[in-house]
Amino acid sequence: MRVKYTAAPSVETEPEQDEVPPRDEGPSALATALSALGVFLLVTAALFVVARVSLSLLPYTTQHARPDILGDKLWFNGWFRWDGSWYEHIAHRGYFEPWPGHQSAAAYFPMYPFLMRIFGAAFHARVLGGIFVTVVSGAAVAVLYALWLRQKALAPAVRWTALLLLLLYPFAYYLTGAVYADATFIAAVLAAFLLIERDLPLLAGMAGAVATSTRPVGALLIIPLVLRIAERRGGWRGFKRRDAGILLTLAGVGAYSAFTWRRYGSPIAWIQAQEGWNQSPGPATWFKTEFLKDLQMFSHTSHDLIAYLSHPVLTFVALALVPSVVRRFGWGYGSYVLVVVGLSALSTQNFFGMSRYVLAAFPVFAVAAEVLARRPALRGAWLGVSAVLLVCATSLFARGFYLS
Repeated sequence: MRVKYTAAPSVETEPEQDEVPPRDEGPSALATALSALGVFLLVTAALFVVARVSLSLLPYTTQHARPDILGDKLWFNGWFRWDGSWYEHIAHRGYFEPWPGHQSAAAYFPMYPFLMRIFGAAFHARVLGGIFVTVVSGAAVAVLYALWLRQKALAPAVRWTALLLLLLYPFAYYLTGAVYADATFIAAVLAAFLLIERDLPLLAGMAGAVATSTRPVGALLIIPLVLRIAERRGGWRGFKRRDAGILLTLAGVGAYSAFTWRRYGSPIAWIQAQEGWNQSPGPATWFKTEFLKDLQMFSHTSHDLIAYLSHPVLTFVALALVPSVVRRFGWGYGSYVLVVVGLSALSTQNFFGMSRYVLAAFPVFAVAAEVLARRPALRGAWLGVSAVLLVCATSLFARGFYLS
C-alpha cells in the first residue's frame, strides 16, 4: 500500500491502522515449501485422529460408513465415502456400461482412478491407494500454493494467512485423505499456473492436461491459462511460438472424450451422464428449480438448513470476490475462479457440493487473506472457527454423513 506524506518532506504520517505489514523477501523457496509441508502434515495428522476417534466412539450411518470397509484398518476406513465407491469401481473394473437415465461411471474422469489403481497395487488395496494419492496431492497443493503466494510477492503475514485459510477451510478434508479427485485436480492447476508464472508454457500445458483429465470442470481450464499468458506478454500480440505448448492442456479432456466416444458412442458422454443425477444442462439446472423445493424439506430442522445453505453462501462469497481477484492478480485468475465456481454452480441443481468446489478457487483465499491480515483479531477468530468447523465436518464425513 502507499505511504502518505505530509506537506513537509521530512515528516511522515503514521501508517493506517489496518495497513498490511510491509513486504520483505521472506524465506527461500525451499524453506517456504518445507514450512507449508509441515503445516499440512500437522493438519492431516490431526484429522486422521479425528476420523479414527469419531468412527470408534460416535454413531455412524450404517449404509455409508461400515466400520469394516478395510477390515481392522480403522485409521483409514473413515476416508472412503460416497463418490469414493465410484472411483474404486472404476479403478477395479474400468468404465463399465452405463444404464440410460441412471448414474454412470462416465461422469468420473480417469486420472484419479488410474492413480488409485497404480498405488492400490502397491498397497494391495485400491482404497489405500486412493487415500495415498489424496494425501500426496494435498501435500503438493500446500507446497505449490505457498510457492505461488511467494511468487506473487505477498506480505509474509498474508501468505501465512492464505495458506491457513486453505488448509483449515471446513471442507479441507478433501485434501487430507478423502477418496475424491479434488486434491489431485487442485495440485495440477496450481502447477500449471506456477509454471506459467515461470515462463514454462510447455510444462504448464502438461500439468494442465493432468487437471483436465481429473475433473469435468477442467475442460475450460485452457481459457484462464491462455489469458494469463496474454497478460504476462502484454497482450495477444506478444505471444511467442513456444506459448503454443499450453494447448497440451486440452489433451486430457480430449483423450477422455475420444475414449467415451469409442466406449459409449458419444464424445460428451461425461456431460450426458449428469442426467443420472438429475443435473442435465438446461433451465431447470441453471435456475435451481430444485433449490426452493429442497428448502421446504428443512423447514423444521434448522441445523440441517444451516448446513444446506452453506453451499450457496460460500458460492456467492467466492463469486463476489472475483473483482478483487482480477484487480490483484489479473483476468487469468479471475476467469479461473469463474470457471471452477461459476461453471460448477451452473451445473448443479441445488448448489449441493459447491462448498467442496470452492476449495479449488485458491486466488479467493489469497484476496481474503489480504483483508484478514490487516485485522489480527478477526483473522484469529476466523481461523479458529474455521478449524472447529473442519474438525466437525471431518467427523461427520468419516461417519458417513453426506456434506458436499
